[in-house]
Parts: sequence; C-alpha cells; structure tokens
Amino acid sequence: MKNKWEDKVRKILFQLSRWWWLIVVFALLCAAAAYVYTGTLTPIYQASATVEIQDPEESGVSTKAAQILNPEEYLSTQLFRMKSSGLIEQVIESENLHAHSELSAQAGILAGEPLSLRTAKLVEFLRAGLDVTYLGDSRILRVRFTNESPELAALIPNRLVQTFEDNIVVADQAVVESEQEALEGRLQSVKSRLEDSERILSDFVKQTDLQNLPATGFEFDPSDTEEARRLQRLTDEKETLLREVEDTKRRVDALSKGQASPILLDDPEIKKVIEIKRAYERKYEEDLLIFKEDYPDMVELRIKIKQADEDVDLIYEQKLKSTQFTLDSLEDQLSSVESRIQMSTRELNVIRAASVDYNRLRLDVETNRAEYNGLLERVKTDAAEQAPIIPAVNILDLAQKPTKPIYPNLELNMLWAALGSSFLSFLTIVFISILDDRISSPDSVIDRLGMRLLGVIPKMKTKDMTNELLSNPLSPTAEAYSTARTKLDNILANYTHTPCVQVTSTRAGEGKSVTSLALSRSFAVIGKKTLMIDADLRLPSFQNKDSSSIGLAGLLENGGNVENEIQSTRIVNLDFLEAGIEPDDPARLLASQELKDILARVRELYDVVIVDGPPVLGLSDALLLGGVCDETVIVTQSNTLPARAVITTIQSLKPACRHIAGLVMTKYRPSHGRHSYHYSRYSYGKQATQYGKNSQGRFRNKPKKRVHLGQE
Repeated sequence: MKNKWEDKVRKILFQLSRWWWLIVVFALLCAAAAYVYTGTLTPIYQASATVEIQDPEESGVSTKAAQILNPEEYLSTQLFRMKSSGLIEQVIESENLHAHSELSAQAGILAGEPLSLRTAKLVEFLRAGLDVTYLGDSRILRVRFTNESPELAALIPNRLVQTFEDNIVVADQAVVESEQEALEGRLQSVKSRLEDSERILSDFVKQTDLQNLPATGFEFDPSDTEEARRLQRLTDEKETLLREVEDTKRRVDALSKGQASPILLDDPEIKKVIEIKRAYERKYEEDLLIFKEDYPDMVELRIKIKQADEDVDLIYEQKLKSTQFTLDSLEDQLSSVESRIQMSTRELNVIRAASVDYNRLRLDVETNRAEYNGLLERVKTDAAEQAPIIPAVNILDLAQKPTKPIYPNLELNMLWAALGSSFLSFLTIVFISILDDRISSPDSVIDRLGMRLLGVIPKMKTKDMTNELLSNPLSPTAEAYSTARTKLDNILANYTHTPCVQVTSTRAGEGKSVTSLALSRSFAVIGKKTLMIDADLRLPSFQNKDSSSIGLAGLLENGGNVENEIQSTRIVNLDFLEAGIEPDDPARLLASQELKDILARVRELYDVVIVDGPPVLGLSDALLLGGVCDETVIVTQSNTLPARAVITTIQSLKPACRHIAGLVMTKYRPSHGRHSYHYSRYSYGKQATQYGKNSQGRFRNKPKKRVHLGQE
C-alpha cells in the first residue's frame, strides 16, 4: 500500500512538472476570455450618501411615539421610512423623473402609459436598485443606489437624503386651540415679566458700570473683578516693599557701626583697598630694618598707607549714604502703594455693595427665565405629541458621481478566471494521477500483480529497437534483456527436456516481438542453440529477405518437414521459423495436433525454443500457444495499461497455460508518472476482432513492418 501511494505521488509530481506550462497557458487563455467577455457586459455604477440619525431627545423631538419605541425599533422605523414608496415618489416628482428617457427605458415604461402606472414602475425600479443599511451598530445610515448611469447612481441617493431631511417636523400645528391659547397666554405673561426683569437688570448694570458680568445662571462675584485683582496686585507689591525696607534698615544699622561693620569687611571694594594698605604696611616694616624713617622711600610708604586709610573712609561714607538713600526711596514707594490700596479697597467695597443688588435682580431674571423655558417646553411637547415621529438627521456625505463601475470588475474577473482555471487544471491533473491505475514501476508488478518480475527494459532513444539490439549488444537495453534471460534461464534449468517459451502481451505495440528477439539473441550469445518461432499468424513481425518458406502456417495447414523451413540468421546459434502464409483461421491451426508435433521435433534440435506469440486481446491464440509451451512470458509496456487490464490478461492465461514464468516491463522511464491510454473499461474491445486484419477484414496487406533476421 505504501509503494502504491508513493507511486501515485510520483505520478502527480511528474505530471505537474511536465504540464505546468499547459496550466499557465490555460490560465492566460481563460484570463483573455474573461477580458473579452467582460468587455461585452453593461457596466453598473454605484454611489452612496450617508446620514446620521440623531436621538429624539438630543434633537429636541419629544413625542409620545418616541417615548414608547425602544432605540432598536426607533432606528428600524427610520430605515423603513428611507425606503418607503412615499419618499421615493417625492423624489420622482421633485426631479421630474417621468421625463427622464434613460430611466424610463430602464424601468420598462412604454409610451402612452398613464402617469400612475409610470410612477409605480419607477418606484419599483428605484427600490430594486436601492440599498439602505446601517453601518455596524452606529446611527450612520448609508443610502446606496446602483444603476447603469453614473449620473443617476449619484442623483437618487442625494435626493432621497435631502428629501428625508426636508420632511423633518419638530412640532404639529394641529394642537387643540383652547389649550394652545391658554398656554401661549401664560407664556406671554411670563415673557413680559422676564423682559421687565431683564430691562431692570440692564439699567442697573449701566448705572453702576459693573464689569466682568457672569454668564447666565451664575451669581456675580466681586472677587472676580478687575478691581479685586488690582487690589491683590497692590497687596502683593506692598508685601514685597515691606521686605525690602526691612532688609535695607538692617543694612543701614550695620553700616552705622563704623568701619568695623562686618558688611564693610565683606565688601569687595573695601577688601581690595585694605589688602593694598596691608601690603604697604608689610613693605614699610621690612624696609624699616634697613632704612631710617626719614628716608624718602619710607616717607612715601607712610603717605600711601595714609592715603589707603582715607580711601577706606571715603568708601564707607559713600556706602552709608547710598544705603540711606535707598531706604528713603523704598519708604516713599511703600507710602504710595498704601495710598493706592486704600483707594482700591474703597472702590471694591462699592462694587461689593452693588453686587448684592445685582445678584438679587439677576435671581429674578433667572427665575422668570426658568418659568418661561418650562412653559415653552410644554408648548413644544404638546405640539410634538400630535405629530408623527420623524427624527432629526444630519447629512454627513453626499454621493459623488462614480468614475469606475462596480460591475463588471475587469481585473477581478481576469484574476478569478486565471486562478480558477489554474486550480481546476491542477485538480484535474491530481485527480487523473490518483485514478491512474497503470503499471508504471517495477514495484507495481510485484505488489499489485503478484507476478515475478523477470526484467525491466529501459526505453530506447532510437525507434528502430531491433537494429539497435542486433548492432549494439552492449547497450543498456541489451544488458537489461540479458538480466531477464538470466532469470528465465534459472527457471528453465529445472526442465529435463528442451524448454519452449511463449512471449505474449496484453495488446500490440508493447514490445512483445522485440522481447522475443532479445531473449533469443541473449540465449544464443551464451552458446545455447536457439530457435525463435514467429507464431503470430495474424500479424507476423519477422521474415527473411527473399524468403519462399511456407512458414509455421504452411506447416500447420499442409504439413511438411519443419527442418526445411527453419532459416539461419546473422546471429550465431540463432535460427528462426517464419509465420508463413496468412491463414483464414489462425486459432484452428494453433489448436491442431500438427503444432504439438512441430514443437516436439524442434525440441530435439535446439536447446531453447522461443515462440513469439500474438497478444492476448481477448483471443484464443495466445492461450492455445500457452497450452503447448512450457513457460509463458508476459510483456507489458510501462505506464501504458491499467493494472486491471494486465490482471485480466494474467487471469486469462493461467487456466490455459502450463506455467507463467513472469513479466517483463518494457519502455520504462523512471521519471514518468503516467501517459495517456485508450483502455477506458479494462476490456479488449474492438481490437480483438480487428487484430491483424486490413480495412476489408482480411488477414493480408498488413502495414506492420517486418524485421529481417536472415543473413546479410
């Protein structure tokens, strides 16, 4: 079983590697056919518009129907409204589509039909091409229309959504007059009070000149005014000035302590002068050890030391005066800021006092406005309850004129045609390879036929196989036949008399005659005196040049000495007996006692007798020969016949033959997986009755080429 499936896989791979170009060509042809076919189709265009269906509460619609319906039912209602016949009729009337010749032709409208019938046909046609769906779980409604005209494909969805939007009604004017007048009268009264309170508030604001008034619904906060922010800035500035004044006072107090003040000692300018002074003093003390005090250099040093003391005093005085001046300036700024703080505080207090009155007036306005809005909402609610529920919509996108049809899709059609044809071709090759039951490998002979394999003969490159065998005995084909002869010789060694071997096949053309010649030549080469008999009386394969022998058929028909009819060949130790004349009833001759007598005589003369029998083909010739021959060798061509056909041949031969030696596989190509064949029902069919006959049904004028075995 494993070898069987390995053989199937090998066949499939071989066929795919062999016929891949055919798959490609078929795909290209199908793509070209799809291209031509697509060009004959009428293009279909599609355009779509999208609208958003708003929630009734968000859009200001509050009706009893909207409160009863759940969200799913509400959205479903709007979907059906968009596809309703009434809405489509409005589009037809608004665009005067009755006069649109192209649309009328598409809808099948005939000249002279009444307007109502034309409208009905247009509605049905437009609904057929209309597709209205929600995008997922959203409230976005997509309106698509498909038509042969790109202009109509964009016009219809646009006019539908625009008409749908125009039909939205928020209130119904059919409210009961008595309730409406009473409610409107109360509404007018509250409206007057609201206007009065707003006017009083506006006058108060103008009189008090308030700034940064709050938005509606909020009280006026004085802390959120520019004056409050100014006061805060002044307060922050005062705090900063107070800190600077304190710091400056501490510096003045420190400088007041004289040159011993730590501030002066840390001053860089004073530090530099003191370091110069100390350098002069060190120089003076060092030179005093050498010079006297009145020495000019010593006098000059004392002057420099004194000058340094004066510089320190000068710097101290400057620092003290500068710091005191800064302190005075800061105190003046602090006094100015405090004055402005007092002024700003007084102004803010005035604003705070005014804010109390403002908030009170503002509260009156808000109270009146709330009452007014409540009454106004009731008016809207009562009006909406009397009107049908139609949602507010928001048109998101209008349809654009399509530039490319959605059908037919040329590229997609060509791609699918190519892929589909390639896939079907691939499946066909795989399916045929799987169903292929032919004998294609040596393993098949043993596993599936249960026969001994005598030899595997490779396919020769030349068409003239017999001349190749005779002229080149060292060829691979000749060596393969030598191997088959060796196995056959081992079987024949068991016979005490000269063995007679019939070579047959299932049908003609499988290499039966070549195998007979090759085995005969191979036996002759190893020194055995061999006779080859052409017993295919219907379609002989061998003859001698200028032969006048009556052959086997003549001996069987008229009798005679077989030794006189045997002819020599160009091969040493090999003789042969021709088929001879063409009889009218070959089966009768092969079933006669004369055939047994002839074989008995040649057994006395030769070491091996090879009989080239006819193919089985459902006839009795090969079976009759198998009954008089000791062994029968079946020849089958590789990768040609199904296993069931060969099995039928074996089953036909077994009852009639003495013994079947084995099977020789010819024309074997290891790389081949399968070939085409004509055995569709595993039967011999018409070939059985027509084998060896001409077009008139007679055994003569055969077109088969005969091999000349005589000496040159």
